[in-house]
Amino acid sequence: MNDISSTKIRGIDEPKLDKLIIDIYDYADRIKRLLNEVDDLVLETSNFYYCNEADEFRKKFEVLKSSFPSVNRNIISYAEDLISAKLKFNNIDRDLSDKTNLAKQVISNSTVERYVEKV
Repeated sequence: MNDISSTKIRGIDEPKLDKLIIDIYDYADRIKRLLNEVDDLVLETSNFYYCNEADEFRKKFEVLKSSFPSVNRNIISYAEDLISAKLKFNNIDRDLSDKTNLAKQVISNSTVERYVEKV
């Protein structure tokens, strides 16, 4: 049987969280490359698509394209938020562990002192 006092209980699965963070950075990079490819394709339409509608299409795309950096920053921000949350959790966990160990030591010392007083 496990002694609960020696069991380390974690509230997060760090390896899975680390993988998720790496995956998010990877997806952000993939999305950025994909959007750049779309940009290249739209630019190439000027070589064969000539008319007012084509010009309107490319103008509207330019408006849409201006949001590409924001999309990328938002995805990366999510990964950075997860990193920050993980660090905060680890700091809180470490602080609670230190306080728990201190409390165990105080209780242990107090029990020894009471025993010595009785003898």
